[in-house]
Amino acid sequence: MHRWRVFLGTSFAWLLCCGACVSGVDRDTGTNFWLNVGERFGYRLYWGIIPVGRFEMSSEWVVAEDGRFIRLVGMARTSALVSKLYSVDDHIESIVDPKTFLPVRYVQDIKEGRKVRKDRTVFRHEDGQADWRSEISGKQHVIPIEPDTRDVLTLLYHMRSTGMDVDQSSDFRVLVDDKLYDLKVTGLLKEPVENEALGRVDCLKVEPKAWFGEIFVRRGRMHLWFLADERHSCVCARAYLPIADFRAVLTDVTQAGGTAEGPAV
Repeated sequence: MHRWRVFLGTSFAWLLCCGACVSGVDRDTGTNFWLNVGERFGYRLYWGIIPVGRFEMSSEWVVAEDGRFIRLVGMARTSALVSKLYSVDDHIESIVDPKTFLPVRYVQDIKEGRKVRKDRTVFRHEDGQADWRSEISGKQHVIPIEPDTRDVLTLLYHMRSTGMDVDQSSDFRVLVDDKLYDLKVTGLLKEPVENEALGRVDCLKVEPKAWFGEIFVRRGRMHLWFLADERHSCVCARAYLPIADFRAVLTDVTQAGGTAEGPAV
């Protein structure tokens, strides 16, 4: 599962968890804002044909001493049955400046089998640096970053604001754990997809590829399907792995304010 998370982090520039990025109105100020803060998206995870867990994504406004921010949260958990064999309980969180949509702070608490990580990262974009620290080992170091470097969670949301088309490619730099990866995402073709939450919808199929330095990160190929309209929501994702494919399928959407779309799971 750790290999899947790294592949997800480095290759999912338009990942399944970017669901909540349809433009909307800021309920607190009444002004237009491209992110519909308050939406929640749910995905069912499959290993081959076997459902193994859930991934959920949400956003909310938060107020701190140093200003007003957007809090992005992603959570992945294995089902009760699968957890008896291999337990996954991941929580990642970004605090984002709404004016620039750059991360201010990033937290990830990872529990995957016997592997545990508790990482804390503070971004200092004005200095071109990010301060990373492990709460478990106490290790820490400074990571040089670019002006537009984002963590996994923030990048996933940010990319929803621009969209993509067939034969179009985009390059990004993303922080995964305590390493920087270069990411290229290419639009391949448009095709219809059947989805239990949305029905039959037209989607753009994309392929992500990641590099760490000069090394191409091979974790198996991956394809993702995004709504080919102004919502750009990710409908499903598939990683082609040697033993069995790993899939994430959109199952439910809760609008800001609590209105549900699609079946509850």
